[in-house]
Amino acid sequence: MGMFDTIIVNPKFSLPMPKDAKGYVGSKDFQTKELDNFLETYEIRKDGSLWKRNYQKENKEVTWKRDKCGTIKINIYDYQESNNGDFDYFIEYELIFAKDKVKTVKLVNFEATNNTQRKENQKKYDEQCAKRKKFVDTWLFKNILVHWNKFVGIVYRFNTKVLGLLSIVNFKLINLKF
Repeated sequence: MGMFDTIIVNPKFSLPMPKDAKGYVGSKDFQTKELDNFLETYEIRKDGSLWKRNYQKENKEVTWKRDKCGTIKINIYDYQESNNGDFDYFIEYELIFAKDKVKTVKLVNFEATNNTQRKENQKKYDEQCAKRKKFVDTWLFKNILVHWNKFVGIVYRFNTKVLGLLSIVNFKLINLKF
């Protein structure tokens, strides 16, 4: 997927909602690949201006600086899984900035996908994880299998090195001129 930037949308900045939202209540932060793509965080303020978060690693200070984006088109998107409702949501907007402010907002895509299968898969995965954790917490695993796995790893690495040396010796013997 690669890197992206996060855009936080101020709740007072209005984004159009889909006609049939199917339980979707909106998103407060989105992703985009149309800015720096360095995992930066931006905010669209209620007046439509774009601000960039600056984090000073040395003193852990966070400041915000207005981004002079000029005229640019940015697509922002979000995916939300809903464990309480019947749908998962994907939404995408197109924002057009002019003179450093949002001038146009267009809802490009909205998908409400039935999440029954995803929830069943998640439940099965959680059950497998619980079984695995229960096994890892057993006396057998903690006192025998952990050490056995270390031993097997050492034997494997040793065999790999020996086979590597044997292949070098074999290569030199084949290329040996009498």
